[in-house]
Amino acid sequence: MTTDEVTARYLAKYAAKSAPAPGPGLLERDGLITTAELAAYLSLPVKTLRDWRYTGVGPRALRVGRHLRYEPAEVRRWLVEDCSGRERSA
Repeated sequence: MTTDEVTARYLAKYAAKSAPAPGPGLLERDGLITTAELAAYLSLPVKTLRDWRYTGVGPRALRVGRHLRYEPAEVRRWLVEDCSGRERSA
């Protein structure tokens, strides 16, 4: 196996593990949003959403069985009301 083949296999395996890219209408759809989809939409690591949920900073999540899901309406509300008025701290 050549170095290029090894690299291609690694990249294919890594790409398969990554979260699916969210569609342009992620916040307009009817279904619930997964943590990975929301993290990709916001360009944040999944761990940041987990930390925000733990500290009560991020959008409210729903527990569906053992999984967390986000309602698009709640995410939109959080983006408009909670994020727009904050100033960046250096």
